[in-house]
Amino acid sequence: KRDPDWRREQQRREQQRRRREQQQQRRERQQRGERD
Repeated sequence: KRDPDWRREQQRREQQRRRREQQQQRRERQQRGERD
């Protein structure tokens, strides 16, 4: 019986990383908009 726990953990980390990147991009875009 294999536990897919590590896989779930990997997915969770991937989601967190993606979310962080999206937030950063959004922030940069907002800053650019303010400058323009």
